[in-house]
This record gives sequence, C-alpha cells and structure tokens, in this order.
Amino acid sequence: MKLHKVTILSLLAFISGCQTLPDVAAPSSNFDGRYSFRHHCHDDEELSAKLDGSTFIISGGIITNNLGGAGRYKLQDNAKVDAKGNLAIAGTRKTSEFAIYGNLLDRKDKFSISSRTRTISGELTGHITHNQSRHPCVAQFERIGDAPNSAPNSAETATNDKNTVQVRSKNTTTEIDLLADEGEKVLVDVEFQNLQDISAKGLAIIVPSSTPNMEDEAHYAERMREFGLATAVIHGAAPRFTAKFSARYTSSMIVRDLIATLTLVNEKLPKPKQIIVMGSSAGAYGIFKVAWEKLRASHPQLTKIDKAIMVNALCPERFESGWQTDVALYTANGRDDDSTTAASCAALKKTRSLPNLRRLTYSGAHHFESPRFGPTQQVDGMHIIPTCSLNINERLFTTISRRDGSDSWETETKGSGDKLYNWLGKTCVRRGHKQGYDPEGGPMFWSDVKLIVDESTPPSNLQGLTQ
Repeated sequence: MKLHKVTILSLLAFISGCQTLPDVAAPSSNFDGRYSFRHHCHDDEELSAKLDGSTFIISGGIITNNLGGAGRYKLQDNAKVDAKGNLAIAGTRKTSEFAIYGNLLDRKDKFSISSRTRTISGELTGHITHNQSRHPCVAQFERIGDAPNSAPNSAETATNDKNTVQVRSKNTTTEIDLLADEGEKVLVDVEFQNLQDISAKGLAIIVPSSTPNMEDEAHYAERMREFGLATAVIHGAAPRFTAKFSARYTSSMIVRDLIATLTLVNEKLPKPKQIIVMGSSAGAYGIFKVAWEKLRASHPQLTKIDKAIMVNALCPERFESGWQTDVALYTANGRDDDSTTAASCAALKKTRSLPNLRRLTYSGAHHFESPRFGPTQQVDGMHIIPTCSLNINERLFTTISRRDGSDSWETETKGSGDKLYNWLGKTCVRRGHKQGYDPEGGPMFWSDVKLIVDESTPPSNLQGLTQ
C-alpha cells in the first residue's frame, strides 16, 4: 500500500476522573497504519501541542502508541477503531487523563481556530481540563505509513516505488541475548523496492553498519536492483542511536532486525527465488552469524538465506561453536584496509576449515567499493580490529584481546554492558585509517557480486577470490 498523506480530524478531551467513551463496534483492520498526531486548543494557545511527535499505530483495529516525541500518550488496552472509522482511545498524558473519540472519516468543518501562524478547522466536542477550566480542543491525525509487520506491495501489484514498513524487533545486545531472544521491543523501518522481481530473481536484504547514515546501504541496494533483485534496506541504527559510531549498537541487534525482516518476508510476500544478505563493517560481522548453528536452531528464519556478502568484512579469529555450511558466505576487503583488515578473516580460515566461507580481496582501503567516498585518503574515523582481536567460544561468549597481549576481556566471566564499552573505549578504540573508493577494486568487486547473484552454485571464477 502506498502512503497516503491524508489529514484526518478526530476529537480530543482531557478529563479528570473516570472516562466514558462512545460505543465502538468490533475492531477492524480497514484503517491499519501509523499516524502522526497533534492537537490545538480553541482558547489557549499555550495548551496546544505544535507537534507532539507521538505516533499512534493501528493494527487489526487495535490502537497502540510508540510513546515517542513530546506526547508520551499511554493508552489503555481497549483502544480501537471499527470498520466505519469510529475511534475511541483513553489513557494518560503526563499527569492528565485523556480521551480521544470520533470518526476518522468525518471531514465536516464546523468551526475554525486561528493562531498567529495557522488555522485549523474541524469538529469541536472535546476539551482539556486545566487549572479547573475547560478548554475546547481539536485533535489531528495524519497517516504516515503502514502498521508494523504489515505487508508491503505484493509481486502482483508492486511498482518500482519504495514501500517502507515497520517490523517488530528487539534490542538484543549480545549473542547470548540473541540465543534467548531477549531484549526490549523496538520498531525498525525496512524499505522495500522492486518487489515485482522477488519471485523471478530474488531479494537482497541490506543490513546497516554502525551508523544511522544509510548512504552506503542505499548504494548497495541500488546496485543489487541493477542486477535484477528486489531489495529490502533495514534502518536499524536510527531508532536506537544517533551517534556516528557506537559500540552500544551491536551486531546482535543487526541480526535480530534481520530475523524480524525475514519473518515478514516469509509471512507476507511471495517466496523469493533466492535471499542474499549484504552489509558492511559491523553489519558484515552480523552477517557472519547467519551460519552459526545455535543461532539457526533458535531462529530458523536464518536458514532461508542462500548467500551472504560481508563488505569491509571482519571476522573473529577463532570460532569454536557449531557451524552450518548450507549458506554461501563471502568476505570482501580492500588489501590496504587498515580499519577492518582482511587479516582477521584470513586468521580465522587458518584455525578452522570453513568451506562455505570464501575470501575476496581487492585493491583499495576501507570503503573501496562505494564511489561516494572519493579517492583514498587518511580520515579520523574510529576502529577496533587493528588493536584488538575477537574470539568466540563454544558457548558463543566473546573474548576480546589486545594484540600486544597486555589486556583482554572475557564476556563469559566479566559480562557485557557499560563496563565492557568503557573498557573497549580505553583499550581498543583508536582513531585514524585510510578510506576511499578504489577505481580498480570497486568495479571488480561489483562484477564479482553480479556473478554471485546470477549463479546458483558458488562461482569459481571470481576475480577477487583469495582462498
């Protein structure tokens, strides 16, 4: 379903004491979606919310709220909308109780409220009780997207337009959290495009790196669409963090978002011819986990993945737990990369036979594959792997060790969380590395990716194949 930016007027009342709402019939999915919300009061400009920022979500006719923005509306469980658009919500906002009621389709203009900057028209039967005075108000809803886990356009009706939906994921900080599927719930945007190609060619799912800036991921998706694939770009960092680089946005969160996206694909879309996942840096480390036997047993959605491409790849240098070989994994690095060095995956291959993990190396440094970075140059970015190595034991706990042997952190005995992050910052995080597009390595890499996309068996003639 395309997004319709339709402003829908309803009615608002803040009341002190028990609330009596109009009768509403059984909940209906006719109006499912995400709605922005704000309200304006007739006789008191100071009471009006210019932009609450709160998002109301209707799914199956049941209304919930994301508790975002200035609104912080906490809804009672019986909030709903029926097939005719009759809506009734009750709950609390800050220290006041409120009720919102009316009909989402009612567009009758019965009055006009004017302030210095704008005029709002609509029904007027609501009020706010403030300082023992009653103030008439109007509520304004605007549909801004689909409900979480609703289906994007199907292959039969899709166009090349973008379709952004939300999936319900979790803040699974560690691999142990991921194994137990623990963590606070979070809504994550997934941007689908070219879904008409999903059955004939397949789907490429692009996971994010450690930054809310999604320009790399947009470039990856564009190239995969050029190869004929439908694409799904997961926006996982932005709901959680706004910093450019944060150790608190973990690869396990990236994997949990991938699992949520695979669930939606499996339940709502035609079966893809193939599923390919791609990600860079921290996203690449998340992709490395799709072959972990224990994670695949607890999250069988991961078994749907056919191929995985780790760009600017990093690997643990030892992995001692169970491993599955029915997914083709490719690690891609620039040979001069001194940030996510090719050496970590090379070291892993020396410690264990992983026949489905194939190393690709090309000329260039970090971000050798993305032309938006310009020529290779020294930058002030942060990195960990040149200073410290990662090792995973049989129980999926991580040991992080200084390469000079001076210090280490075992998560199985010392735990994770803020103490680990503080230790990482002092012990492993360093600044400065080479970064930029390589005009030889970049095109060679994308030529190899096309072969990976097109061939049902792992191609043996990849230009970057190292071992």
